Amino acid sequence: MRDINDRYLMDCALASERSYFRLAAEEHSGEHLLFAVVPGLESLPAASVCILDAEKLNMNELSQAIKEGEEAFARAGAHTARFYIGETDKNFSAFMEGRSYRRRTEIVHAVAPLPIDQDDPSGAHWRKISCEEDWAEKAAIHTPPSLASDGYASHPSLWLSLERHKAATGKIDFWIYALAGPANGRAVATTGLMRCGDGILRIKNFFVQSDCRGKGIGKLALRCLLRQLKSTDENAAVLLSIEGSVGERLYRSVGARDIGHIYEWSRES
Repeated sequence: MRDINDRYLMDCALASERSYFRLAAEEHSGEHLLFAVVPGLESLPAASVCILDAEKLNMNELSQAIKEGEEAFARAGAHTARFYIGETDKNFSAFMEGRSYRRRTEIVHAVAPLPIDQDDPSGAHWRKISCEEDWAEKAAIHTPPSLASDGYASHPSLWLSLERHKAATGKIDFWIYALAGPANGRAVATTGLMRCGDGILRIKNFFVQSDCRGKGIGKLALRCLLRQLKSTDENAAVLLSIEGSVGERLYRSVGARDIGHIYEWSRES
């Protein structure tokens, strides 16, 4: 990964956000705005988003784009208005706070695959979801009361419906991590993988079952995934975490490094 320019990795990560939100979605696009919503899932925060190219706009253009996005959220019946925006100045922050939005920082990470000679002695492994039985195992991983991987309270059945819609496009694959030995093949973690550049994969929606957290399973699962990426000759993976979250600490613990930030501004509609 040292031979890959960080700017390229950051561009891949940002492009993957746009690509992911567009999967199975209806779109409204302006010159500097992308609004995407998955029909039938408007109550799910993860199903609707507006992405703005903030660095290309002045304050007047930004405020107008926000209002255009708000109209799109209202027309779609989305329960939460969510804007993804890059770096902006204090005037924009004041504008958004004045409209009752809260800001959340998401950290963009890049990580190299791990050597494949570091085998997991337990026999635990990742496998791609390919049948209804696999989806049922994934559903069990999302058992309440935990938040979804995006940090929002989302009903597991709606979250699974969203991911199944996206998987049906053929642009993203979902995987489950199964334990071995005494655990008898129990699936305890899940993630999505999508191509976002030459030799670059996006790790999306990494999630560990709530009763398996705090036991080191998340780190084992992520290290196992990075070894599998090495076996398929990937050069790097990019992933995002919410600042201050367990995910941020987990990703850094396996060697991921920070390469940038993106900001989410959200409010209930």
